[in-house]
Amino acid sequence: MVDGQRRAGPHHQGEPRRPRAGQVTPGSGASRRSRVAGAAARGAGRLPRPRGGQPRQPRARLARCRIAMYSGVMRDTLFAAWSATLDKCSARRLVAAALAQRDVGSRCRVLALGKAARGMVDGAREALGDRLVGSFAVAPDGRAVRRGPHRVELGDHPIPWTRSRAAAERALAWAAQARAAGEPVIGLVSGGASALCEAPRPPLDMRDLAALHRKLVGSGAPADEMNAVRRTLSAIKDGRLGAALGATLAAHLVLADVPSGRAEVVASGPLAAPVGDPAEALAILDRHRIDGLGAVRSFLEREIRASSPLDYTPPTAELLATPASLAEAMAEALGAAGVGPVHTRPATTVPVHTVAAELVDHLRHGDGALVVPGEVAIRVPDLVLGGWPLDDTGGRARHLAASVLARMARTAPAARWSLLAVASDGRDAAGAAGVLVDQDVDASGVEEALDLFASGRFFAARGVVLPETPPVTNLTDLYVAVRTP
Repeated sequence: MVDGQRRAGPHHQGEPRRPRAGQVTPGSGASRRSRVAGAAARGAGRLPRPRGGQPRQPRARLARCRIAMYSGVMRDTLFAAWSATLDKCSARRLVAAALAQRDVGSRCRVLALGKAARGMVDGAREALGDRLVGSFAVAPDGRAVRRGPHRVELGDHPIPWTRSRAAAERALAWAAQARAAGEPVIGLVSGGASALCEAPRPPLDMRDLAALHRKLVGSGAPADEMNAVRRTLSAIKDGRLGAALGATLAAHLVLADVPSGRAEVVASGPLAAPVGDPAEALAILDRHRIDGLGAVRSFLEREIRASSPLDYTPPTAELLATPASLAEAMAEALGAAGVGPVHTRPATTVPVHTVAAELVDHLRHGDGALVVPGEVAIRVPDLVLGGWPLDDTGGRARHLAASVLARMARTAPAARWSLLAVASDGRDAAGAAGVLVDQDVDASGVEEALDLFASGRFFAARGVVLPETPPVTNLTDLYVAVRTP
């Protein structure tokens, strides 16, 4: 565990936090009581108990009871499978396994960036023990530690600002000190560091980068393209932080949250080989109709005319896990729970309506479970990004779940169904990790929630959200649709 980090409890290993007061989680007594109360409210009066037997119940009410019983069991099964998936794909477990047999000498240091930075450092300390003499991590939350050999900085996400710049400057200073010490450094990178640890290349400033990130996040562009733009403008990305470490960078381990699984794309490649292309960055801005950003465009145009490649050859990046690993772990957990057959899809970055249509088609006509990893593309208006509470807005996972629920509500389902839509980093924008929905969820108002980008508020009112947790890993979002005739 990183020095200064508060012990997170069981949820740090992949289990959810204890729900807040009034919050209903899958399998909780409150959830079951709410379903029973709802069924009772729909019933017409009290049923007389005949002498020597069970109460007579109308067939329709018996059917509702069976559906409620199935829904509770399947929701619990999905929740348990997701917990097992997180445990298998935890950053701590993966890093510890990767470093357990590695020869790093008698002394080494660790540099960790991204949402899973704390877990990755914990894994390194577990594997290396006393050989780990220093570490520097940039994480999204928790407590900063700026004294002693094991440092932790906090950054801003999803829009970089002053904390992100301070973290980037301190990372560069730490890299210079590590290089002077001459001890090998193990680089650990996970997604999210594009914003968490960031500083602009002159003459740009943080206002330029913040405006760029805000427009990119709302553009619907896939992560690969967003990071292709970001890396060209950053003082530490596209291999620049790795160049500051020089030959002391002995290993580069990556948790890939991007569907392509390319190490140089994750976190915009702070330790990877430089691949930035200002002409490509301009083309991406044009393709997604991202206007304004005069300072950014002027900078990219100058870089096209006077580009000077970075002289840096990094060690080969090692992928610890990818979105495909997350889907495989979930499929294995579902199979072990008796859910089947289980179908998986490659990681996706297609528009939200395309993924929603595929999930709905499976829920209406498929069999067993369909597992789809990836991050759906959603174009979000500037008004929503600029002024609406993130708890109300929700994230990609909740917006997708609302889209599926709206489509399923338009026609009566021919089978029982459940849907898990969840962010593997434990935070679907804000306020929740994701949702678990089924045919019993009240769909009234879901179309309006989609129009207003208010899926967070919609699902919170129905008590089906999964609580937000500290990042155990970061391997993209996961969508799981289960249908049983």
